[in-house]
Formats: sequence, C-alpha cells, structure tokens
Amino acid sequence: MTRSVPITEEAPQLFRIALPLWPRHPLGHVNVYLVLSDAGPILIDCGPDTPEAYETLLQALRTLGVAPADLRTLFLTHAHPDHCGLLVRLREAAPLRCYAHPEEASGAHRESSPNGALDEWFARAGVPETERTAFREISRTFQRRACAVTLDRPVTGEETLVWPPYTFRVLWVPGHAPGLLCLYEPARHLLIASDHILPDTSPHVGSLPHRHDKPLSSYLASLERIRQLPVERTLPGHGQPFGEARPRIEELLVHHRERLQEVLTVLADGPKTAYEVATRLAWMGRRDSWPRLDPFQRFLALTETIAHLEHLVDIGELVASDGRYALLPL
Repeated sequence: MTRSVPITEEAPQLFRIALPLWPRHPLGHVNVYLVLSDAGPILIDCGPDTPEAYETLLQALRTLGVAPADLRTLFLTHAHPDHCGLLVRLREAAPLRCYAHPEEASGAHRESSPNGALDEWFARAGVPETERTAFREISRTFQRRACAVTLDRPVTGEETLVWPPYTFRVLWVPGHAPGLLCLYEPARHLLIASDHILPDTSPHVGSLPHRHDKPLSSYLASLERIRQLPVERTLPGHGQPFGEARPRIEELLVHHRERLQEVLTVLADGPKTAYEVATRLAWMGRRDSWPRLDPFQRFLALTETIAHLEHLVDIGELVASDGRYALLPL
C-alpha cells in the first residue's frame, strides 16, 4: 500500500514536504520546501540521507509532477545532516546548482574534532571521565552524518533571488549554525525560517568543540534582526508553519533571558566548570533532571550551557579562567 506523502501548499506554487528523520529522533520530521517557479522547480533543503526520507521525497516530487532530473537549484539553509543529507543522491540524478553560505561548505567547519582537540574540550568543560566515552561516540556519529557540501553559488546575505512568482531576500542569521540562511519574501511578508525560529521548541544553540564563534551572542542578535521585519507567515524547518514571527521571537528571547539568569544563580555560590553548571540547570522544564538525560541529551545540554556561559562573558557578566566561570566581583 502506498503511503500518503505529507505535502501542503503553503503559498501559491510553494509546497512544504515533511520528510521523516531518523528513528526516535525527537523532532520527527524535517520540512523541505519546493518552489514550482516559472523558471523551473527549486528545492529548499533536501532532508536526511536515509532510504525512507529519499523515497518520501521522490514520491512527493512525483505527486507534484517533478522528476529528480528536473531539479536545477538546491538552496541549503545550512549543512546540518537533517537538512542536506540527500545532496549527493540528488546530484547523481540532476546537475544541481547548490546555493549556501560559505560557512556551510565542506571544510568550513566540522561536526566533530580530532581526539586530541576533543580531549582538550572535555578538560576545559570539566567533563568527567565517566562521560567521555559516550561523548566521543556522539562526536563520531556527527562525523558519520556530516554532509559533503560543495557550493556552486555562495550566498552570504542580502542577495536577491528572483524565482517567479517569488523574489526572495537572503538573510544570514548565524546562531544555530554558523552559516544559517533564511529566505524572506517582502511582498508577501513570508519567511522561510529553517531552524532559526521553530514553533514548539527552542532551536539548539550550542558551543560545539569545533565552533569558536560565540553562537548564542550571534543567535540573539539574529533574532533581534528578524524581529524588525514584518513577517505574517513563518515556514520553519521542523513543526507546523505559523503566522507572525514576532510573538514567537519574543518567547525565544524570554527563554534565553531566563536561562541566562538561571546560570547566574547557579554561579552565585562560587566558580564552576561548564559541566558543573549544566548539571544544576533545569532541563526539559524539570529541576534535578540531569540524571534522567541520556548521553546524547547531556552532550547537547552541555554545549548549550557553554554557549550561555560564553555569552555572559561576552556581555561582561562573568569571567572565565582555566575552564571555570565566576561572577564578576562587586
């Protein structure tokens, strides 16, 4: 029996295709978008490199009257494997021109680090030996799923892409990824938001071992920038589309302000490593939740904690020395 494909027309000639993620992935699916432009079909992101996602995408394309060989343009919002994993397979079927930010090109950054650099990161973050084996395996999983992104057209923000009936403005919004891009249609007040703004969860903004760009500082500045735009329809990378972007942005800003205050409260009784701070924060809305997190959740929680600590150092609320963070003396 043929399974129905989740396709919705979100605006004239602009379709959302929900592709399944890996089994047990908490987000369930990733949204890719297809513009049936007068100049030819354009795909925005392409989903994870799994047989199920690939077959779902092919079936969706067939339903919309598009063969893989018809595709000429793939716009990648960023190079996380759930958004770019099928790039190689699609390029085998069509001479795709790939648009993305140079920060997302192969070699621009890595989803894992050599063991020596990883051990240094563990030591600086205060990760105990009992956690390191599991964290190394998580890092290797990121490496296995990393995308080989070769750009045909680098885009860095503020370019105008004319894809009739749409004229999109490219917006560079670093934070969740160094080269994350959104597409804004000013005539329709429509935003293809990718993972910059999600409807039901706060996007992961973490300081991973290979990143040295103060991601939370970048993310908050990017949110403020999008908040100034009149957005009446928001098309996210995961979850259901929604209306105005500004109310959701306000919620995300409040979330991070509260988390930053929580970090300061944890540090009120003395200096701590990032790992020690992470273990005392509330995760999934619950206090004392660290023991209930699995290793993958702990790894991501630690990276988010480091991003918040780095931001507090950046704005002059904390000082850091030898991997320990402390409040500024009064």
